[in-house]
Amino acid sequence: MAELWPFHGPHPAPLLAVHERLTWYSPANRTHRVRVTRHSCECRSILFELCHAAGQAFIRRTIRGNGDPVAHETDWLLTAAAECLYQRILRGEAR
Repeated sequence: MAELWPFHGPHPAPLLAVHERLTWYSPANRTHRVRVTRHSCECRSILFELCHAAGQAFIRRTIRGNGDPVAHETDWLLTAAAECLYQRILRGEAR
């Protein structure tokens, strides 16, 4: 049986004392096709995904609790800026 560890994403680091507070918006549904290229580990209650669509990128945050999951997303950004933001979220520098 194959190992499952390659399918797990990284765990986001705890928030730093000084961090950027991001603005999270309701999903814009701008396009029918969104490609998730990276994601944090699904074992946590909050999942972060780096998403690409229509030549831009954004971060999707899904909060899973007792009820239905609730998703929000950042502004749509240039791909390089969204990739940098995703790394900052993982390092605890932004949320």
